[in-house]
Amino acid sequence: MTQRPALLAAALAALVSSAHTFSVQVGSASQCGDLDVNWSGGTGPFQILITPLYNVPVNISVPSSADGSYTVSNLRIAQGKQFVVTMSDSTGFNSGGTSPLITVGPGNSNCNTTATGDLGFSFQLPNSLQQCNPYQFVGYSGAAQPVTITGLIPGGEAVILKPPVGPTMYQWPNVNVAAGTSVIFSVTDAKGGSGGSSDAVQVQQSNDQSCLNGNSPTSTAVGQPSSTSGGSGQSGSSNSSVAAIAGAVVGCLVGLAAIVSLALFFIKRRKATRSPYGAGTRTHRIDSVDLDHDASTSGPVPAIYPYPYHSDSASHLGAATDYRDHSPTSNASAASADPFNPPPPSPQQSSARRTSDGYGAYVDATSASGRSSHGPRSSASRKAAMANSGGSRQAARYILHTDMDDIAEPDEHGVVELPPQYTERRQPSGSTGAQSESATGIHSERPGDSSYPPNSSDNTSERQSQYP
Repeated sequence: MTQRPALLAAALAALVSSAHTFSVQVGSASQCGDLDVNWSGGTGPFQILITPLYNVPVNISVPSSADGSYTVSNLRIAQGKQFVVTMSDSTGFNSGGTSPLITVGPGNSNCNTTATGDLGFSFQLPNSLQQCNPYQFVGYSGAAQPVTITGLIPGGEAVILKPPVGPTMYQWPNVNVAAGTSVIFSVTDAKGGSGGSSDAVQVQQSNDQSCLNGNSPTSTAVGQPSSTSGGSGQSGSSNSSVAAIAGAVVGCLVGLAAIVSLALFFIKRRKATRSPYGAGTRTHRIDSVDLDHDASTSGPVPAIYPYPYHSDSASHLGAATDYRDHSPTSNASAASADPFNPPPPSPQQSSARRTSDGYGAYVDATSASGRSSHGPRSSASRKAAMANSGGSRQAARYILHTDMDDIAEPDEHGVVELPPQYTERRQPSGSTGAQSESATGIHSERPGDSSYPPNSSDNTSERQSQYP
């Protein structure tokens, strides 16, 4: 039996004042200035409640002579502070509604703005205000019980809580106010004393929405208009669905993530296709070169030869043989009388031939007795000799390097005539005119002049030719 009054009090603790029977308009506010309040409709007597943030609310009784208009003189709220105006008539508290937050403008210093009234006691709000969760009011031990807790929603409705007599703390069982709504709490006791007002506390989101319904208090105003209007249809039009709000938030987040992902994709793609030199590059594969390729199977390539040539000389490849057995008639007639002109090379001499590598190749023909050639051999000559060793053995080749200015052009047969190579060793004067095969495979003969070349050394079976 003793618990029944407590349960009844808890059930009736949260009373929502949502029936606005008249409209109210509030003018601009200035420090220590006048505040005009106008209304339309309602039944007197009227009450005007001014509730500043973190200060003491002021309740003003409107005289019966006031006809839809009243001026609050000497507003004792400092410049920059905020407050709300709540107007009631004979039908109940907050019947005219609560205004949005009003900011005090500049004025004069003719009043005390430290406190708007006398503070009879205090109270505390230790917890976070969350939707459909319990909320505690504690520390009002100095109040004369029973106390009344009022929650004003700027631009909307009001919540009135009636704690039971005895305890000095009270827990609001379910905060049936939607998340995002701001509430200003104030406490008064049985003697009319005030415990002051709180800041505008915003309701936080929670996972519980079971306490919300069409009768839940909401804020009806958007922004900070200086007027309030009452009517039975305002509360229903201002109700917002928490599910719709959550869906909108989730949709915005998903859209933002999609936009960011798309932007990153295009940035990465642009960097991947951009050349480091500022423009796109195109590459192509060049033809490969086979360094071991046999030059004899390739087509003619313009060659580079070290010495000038003469058109009356002839050359051929093959094993070294006697000049008299193979000398063409053109060689005898083309012999120059000029002692500085080189003699025509014999078939036994090394002949210059165009090769695929563009250099003059000198054939080192071995003697009939099978003597091996002497002298330096390049790596190209060794490779050519090895490549042809399977069938008919091809003579070794020598490469002579010279300056670019001394390059000669081949004739129509692809032959380049080289100047003689003078050495310090000369033939004896009694030479028959035909030299033996040299160690390098070069043979030369000049008809009618057995002493050519001059100052030749002793006749030997083998002679080392010196190349520049």
